[in-house]
Amino acid sequence: MKAIIFDFDGTLADTLPVCFYAFQAVFKDFDNKEVTPDEIKAMFGPSETGIIRENLMDSNYDKAIELYYEKYSEK
Repeated sequence: MKAIIFDFDGTLADTLPVCFYAFQAVFKDFDNKEVTPDEIKAMFGPSETGIIRENLMDSNYDKAIELYYEKYSEK
């Protein structure tokens, strides 16, 4: 055996609550909008930055993405 591949996210760590927390902070701070975990799940498909770029009404995407990763790192 030369390698072992782990699916870290969802297998070794449950990061969904952290993602929800970070997305909720972004949508609250930039769009003044409360979003539920189910609403966030419905946005899944693109990457985190893609979700922000495709769903945020405020066009300050770079700052929103920065906040997402700050909030993600907090948890």
